[in-house]
Amino acid sequence: MNLENKKVKAYIVVNKDGDNLIEKIKNDPFAYILNEGNFEMHFNEETSSYLSYAFYTDLDQAKEFASWWTGNCGEFTQVREIEIAFGKAIYDSEKDY
Repeated sequence: MNLENKKVKAYIVVNKDGDNLIEKIKNDPFAYILNEGNFEMHFNEETSSYLSYAFYTDLDQAKEFASWWTGNCGEFTQVREIEIAFGKAIYDSEKDY
């Protein structure tokens, strides 16, 4: 299936912490993009940052997690809509077998 140049809408849950969210996410995504089950995420010891982040394809699930985070962690959150644009395939595991 050729997904090149296709787009899909998804959602991330972010820490609602002031202005310049895009710059903050670029500099330290883990501090602002909130994830369920962080213990399972890939982590780079050298940079002390996570290498993967969760996104939701269902708005209600994103809202539910945002509400859970606020209730349990005491931090206000926002659900942000993102658009994922597919580029060219840069790795295909089928070629390794």
